[in-house]
Amino acid sequence: MGARTTREIAEFVVATGLRDIPAEVVDYAKILGLSHVGMNVAGTRMKVGQTVIRYVQSKGGVADAGIFGTGIKAPVEYATVANANAAHATELEDDSFPETMYSCGHWPAVFALSEKLGLSGARLLEALILGYEVAARLGLALDRGMKKGWASWAALGTIGNAVAASKLM
Repeated sequence: MGARTTREIAEFVVATGLRDIPAEVVDYAKILGLSHVGMNVAGTRMKVGQTVIRYVQSKGGVADAGIFGTGIKAPVEYATVANANAAHATELEDDSFPETMYSCGHWPAVFALSEKLGLSGARLLEALILGYEVAARLGLALDRGMKKGWASWAALGTIGNAVAASKLM
């Protein structure tokens, strides 16, 4: 990426498409996506996953996106919450270090927004990869903080999700 400013990061995201991403990266993202769906479905069967799903159902709202493995739809924000909690409940999330990225903090938002917008799998992959790339690069820049015990994945996941959502919209 090589960007040093917010503007350069934004320009990179706008200019980069799936065609610019190496095939092996796209193939690996597909594997991570399947892994995420599997742990997500498993998590909906666990007590914490079921608790969050009941909470989400109680909130009502427009049924924008699905909660994996349930047949239930919820507003995109709540589907994201339910799917992220279910995925994390399994403790099987894919992560990377020293970048400090967790799939359960990135994939659910992108899946839900893609569904709401009716986008293709190619658009989903493009956004996932670019959001992950930006957040991971920032994670590498914060490596010294991680070595001191500072947990940056929540902030970085939020930035990665904002990047992915921007690309989708």
